[in-house]
Amino acid sequence: MDYEELEVPVAQKAKEAGVSEDIAELWLIKQAIWQIKLPDPKHISRPPFYVESPNAVYHADILFLPHDRLPRGRKVYKHGLTVIDVASRFKAAEPPTSKDSSDVSRAFQTIYKCGPLRWPNVPQVDLGREFMGQATREMAKHDVTIIRGNVNVHRDQGIV
Repeated sequence: MDYEELEVPVAQKAKEAGVSEDIAELWLIKQAIWQIKLPDPKHISRPPFYVESPNAVYHADILFLPHDRLPRGRKVYKHGLTVIDVASRFKAAEPPTSKDSSDVSRAFQTIYKCGPLRWPNVPQVDLGREFMGQATREMAKHDVTIIRGNVNVHRDQGIV
């Protein structure tokens, strides 16, 4: 059954149940099988980033990792530092042991030492404390100007 074939029974079932079609459609939109049968969206809006040269602008953020139960004595990685080159969309990640600025600074050093990514001209990060302190000093050593996003504007970090 396609999406169009499901529209007519929705109107009939809503009438039989004594609810409005709007309420029935709102309920259906939340159902997984209905979402599977929906047609593909014609346009997905994404924030525009016009950067042509690789290694110029990066987006970086801390993501939460699923918590695994490991034996005592082993490091537990709860966060992952992700860095994405805006021009080439190349991604790199490193798990710091905590969200502390010094651990994030070490993770940045590991990413730029091991991978094809170089220290950027302009990294864009959010306003989290993990990107202040030691991480800011490490960026200053490499003549990097940090751009910090706005509070509650998630499109600033649209690629991460």
